Amino acid sequence: MKTQFAAVWLAAALTAAADDLDGWQFRVISIIPAEPVQQGAAMAVSEPSKSAATEPVDSGFYVVMFSAQWCGPCQAYKRSTLPQLRELVSVTETDMDREPTYWRARTVRGPDGRNQTLPGVQSIPSFWLVRKSDRWPVARWTGPTAPATISAEIQRQKQRQAAEAQPVAAAAPAPGS
Repeated sequence: MKTQFAAVWLAAALTAAADDLDGWQFRVISIIPAEPVQQGAAMAVSEPSKSAATEPVDSGFYVVMFSAQWCGPCQAYKRSTLPQLRELVSVTETDMDREPTYWRARTVRGPDGRNQTLPGVQSIPSFWLVRKSDRWPVARWTGPTAPATISAEIQRQKQRQAAEAQPVAAAAPAPGS
């Protein structure tokens, strides 16, 4: 099995004069092995790890929060709002510096068995609401997202699932006709 590598970039150094912004150079400071990519993986997003005894009620969904150590809004959200979100739904955090593959769109096997393209994370913090049954993202938000917004989307998804689960009533002839 091939091992893929992720380059860790130290910083960009501007080598040209202040008026010439085309002279950026990057320097690789280390190479670390990344997790092997699963070809044709049936699951799109990893499951949250089991945390302490304070697990929220199982809603059939979990949230993936994409963030980074250097992201100020991400760290502020973790301190102020993330505890409230964890009371509503299981949350797993993905550090984009450790999991850079989420920046890119990728093709995975969807819940219907066909290959589908998952868009990459465009900015952080970002949140994906993921259905536990097939680990498929059903909603996405960019920027700090209120727990009430995520809770409302969970309710919408549950209503949608309930409506899809009910059999479609066949058109029966009216009595007496």
